[in-house]
Amino acid sequence: MRGKHLIVPEDNKLLALLYQETAALVAPSRLRLGWYLSVKALLWGGIFVLSYLALLFTHTVPVLFAGYILVGLSSVLLAFNFGHDFAHQTVFSNKRYNDYGFIGIFALLGADGIAWRDRHVREHHFAPNVPGFDPDLKLSNLIRILPDSPHYWFHRYQHWYAPFAYSIYSLYWILVKDVRVFYSAENRYARKKGHYSLFFWGRKAIYLIYLLVIPFYFSPLSWTLVIAAFLSMHVFQSVFILFTFLITHHVQGICYPKVGPDGQIQQSWLMNQIESSNDIHPFSPIANFILGGFNNHVAHHLFPQVHHLVYPEINRKMYPILNKNGIYPHYTSYFGGIWAHFKRLQTMAKEAALAQKV
Repeated sequence: MRGKHLIVPEDNKLLALLYQETAALVAPSRLRLGWYLSVKALLWGGIFVLSYLALLFTHTVPVLFAGYILVGLSSVLLAFNFGHDFAHQTVFSNKRYNDYGFIGIFALLGADGIAWRDRHVREHHFAPNVPGFDPDLKLSNLIRILPDSPHYWFHRYQHWYAPFAYSIYSLYWILVKDVRVFYSAENRYARKKGHYSLFFWGRKAIYLIYLLVIPFYFSPLSWTLVIAAFLSMHVFQSVFILFTFLITHHVQGICYPKVGPDGQIQQSWLMNQIESSNDIHPFSPIANFILGGFNNHVAHHLFPQVHHLVYPEINRKMYPILNKNGIYPHYTSYFGGIWAHFKRLQTMAKEAALAQKV
């Protein structure tokens, strides 16, 4: 895929320099990594288990709703902090252990992690924000975020209705998007592995069993309250997932590299990774701990084979080198990133409004 990018010798030299200057940081000791992962597992895993038990046996409605919401948020944090690194093979030296961990954590979300990993690692990482290369740009027509994409009349209002659309994302992912990808031509696993479909539908069934069937059976509260709490979980979960995803690549001022008539991306691989990514509190160990390295998106795209534990340290080396070469990565606070995302939506809405007047 890198052969599709422009070859810029200066950028290649800069990339080599970045790798050289950070070489001592990219492999934390197994002891340090082990302690770090143990603390995270106890924290996020503990919240998940305790919240699940609370929603099963509570006699009060507020605890039921709080239990579901915390189950949803903690499962997302487990995916951010473990599933993503498992997908990039950065936790265990044994590939199979990473695979087991990855599939198990994504099953908690009800999502088809195998197809997601295939698209994420093989395609998105090589050409983020590049039309025709990055599968994450295949958004619903409901939201216009890509330059030169079609205008529809409703796009002029998208910065107003986006929060409502975002609030159903996790249900859409589980029930619609996964199924579309499963039956699409781009899903190479469905074509090559006969047992894949069994696992695909089996994980969907397990998800519904542990979050609906078992609570129906054990909870002393009515099934209508259980369903309402389940749906409220998805609202909080959806907003958290989407805002965290979207502000890493789709904020005001971010780059969407163009593709030439010959199919070549009109930017070097290095600059594609940097100018298409937005960092969130890039030097903060606390933000890194909570978001599992998603906040350090530039470092993650340049060092996808490195565990997120060391991303703040890499940033403290990398940022000065980039700045010295006249390159200033995008970065925001978390809520500043959300604001910048809505500014992006508003800019695209104004374009849609102007297009409708022409």
